[in-house]
Amino acid sequence: MKRIVLSVAACMLLAQPVFAGGFFIGEQGARAEGMGGAFTGLADDPSALWFNPAGIAFQEGISGTAGFDVLMPTNKFTPATGVTYTANKKTFVTPQGYLVYNTDALPVALGLGINTPFGLSTDWRNTGAPFTATGTPALFPATVTFSQIEMLNFNPSVAYRINDKLSIAVGATYYYVNKVHLDNQILLLGGNGDGWGGNVAVMYKDGPVGFGVSYRSRVKAKINGTAIGAGPLAAAGSTSASTSVTFPDMVNVGLSYRLSDAWLLSADVDWVNWKTFDKITVNYVPSTLTGALGATTSTIPENWKATTSFRLGAEWDFAANMRARVGYVYDPSPINAVDFSPRLPGNDRQLFNIGYGYDLGKKTTIDLAYSYVLLNNRNQTASAAPFYNGTYKSDVHIVAASLTHHF
Repeated sequence: MKRIVLSVAACMLLAQPVFAGGFFIGEQGARAEGMGGAFTGLADDPSALWFNPAGIAFQEGISGTAGFDVLMPTNKFTPATGVTYTANKKTFVTPQGYLVYNTDALPVALGLGINTPFGLSTDWRNTGAPFTATGTPALFPATVTFSQIEMLNFNPSVAYRINDKLSIAVGATYYYVNKVHLDNQILLLGGNGDGWGGNVAVMYKDGPVGFGVSYRSRVKAKINGTAIGAGPLAAAGSTSASTSVTFPDMVNVGLSYRLSDAWLLSADVDWVNWKTFDKITVNYVPSTLTGALGATTSTIPENWKATTSFRLGAEWDFAANMRARVGYVYDPSPINAVDFSPRLPGNDRQLFNIGYGYDLGKKTTIDLAYSYVLLNNRNQTASAAPFYNGTYKSDVHIVAASLTHHF
């Protein structure tokens, strides 16, 4: 039992930021979202700071975009008994803000992006799902009740326009993981931390054609937290705990083509190196709780796999000041069957996107988007914890809005 407690505690304390990454939030701008996020080869508004920072070198003057996504996920679990359990439904709001400064005096553009590329949570408390409570003491550590992760990405970038067709960009990435809550029936775990990385990008534009490549490095975040005994370990008190987790590096390649004044097409291929999530090691400060656990450190393998997703988008300028958009995304899951957890009951997913843009004036545009995220049903049979096995059904509704202004 002590080995199980340590392994599951190690997995829970800081695996969740990357579990949230498996539920990666790629929708980081309302205009791009309406086009399925296929924006790397277009990158012609301030949200380029996320999709392809080299694109800001071709933008004029000072401009900014402020927006948000509203995410509404649903998760259901049906074990062999045939009874369906639904996770508590919650709504999440993820903000984005982008500011670009460009001047004709120099072929250099500066930008700052702030967004939330990882997040979400699952809350199975009081649902009656079999993995939320069990009468078998040896299986208490494998129970799942409540998980939450909140983070912000701060990303300053500088772009250099080599000529009228080609630009490059570099930037720094700072991930601030401001809130983690990961609970089960014997441990309540919370923590926060941060880490640094970088990004580089290139943009090529020639007439109706746009081509871009963007790379974001892996980010190793160091997390400090607290483990509090619960249930059968409630009397053992609490202790400090620390670990680190490596967010994956990613490569985005995109192509855009303007068919006419009215029609624009785009496509992206995105590679995410989830292999960085191979194991989690947690260190506990010696205490009464670690005495009950029987050790002060533990390592658990996760063995996620790298994934490649595909994005398609189109934009139709059907009026002088209005545009309609559609998009489609196929995004495979990095999670393997053996290490699956109800904390993120994910599977391969498809996104169906629509969007609308309206110019309020010559300098201001409002963009709206809606995405339906359909996850393939997961028929889980390989879990060591038997109450994980069953059928998981999930989907997500995403509504986005942003305001862009040219100063």
